[in-house]
Amino acid sequence: MPRMKKEDIYYTLLKQLAAVLVDAAEEYVTIMSGFPETFTRLPRMKMLETQADETVRDIMTRLYTSFITPFDREDISELALAMDDVVDHMEAVTIRLDLFNVGGMRPEAVELAELTLAAVREVL
Repeated sequence: MPRMKKEDIYYTLLKQLAAVLVDAAEEYVTIMSGFPETFTRLPRMKMLETQADETVRDIMTRLYTSFITPFDREDISELALAMDDVVDHMEAVTIRLDLFNVGGMRPEAVELAELTLAAVREVL
């Protein structure tokens, strides 16, 4: 019977980060398409952003303590940080909705959120 190869922890963590990225983008679309009625959903974006930060922190900790990685350390680091930046930017937009007392949402803003969601689904 052939032995199954164990998946590398970096692939697992990057997949986990991609799943958080998709969850955040879905929440982003929900918030943007219903704002200001979706105001109460803003804390969920912060929670997802924190979850992404924790996953990136785990990846970085492992990178600094691992002797061998499945591909270049800098590539793993750059990929994780770029994915985290997307979540950070989505959360920043939702914070500004509250900060600037946005009373309604333009269709173009909702369309951009939907395009963001479509793009991050490609990462998964």
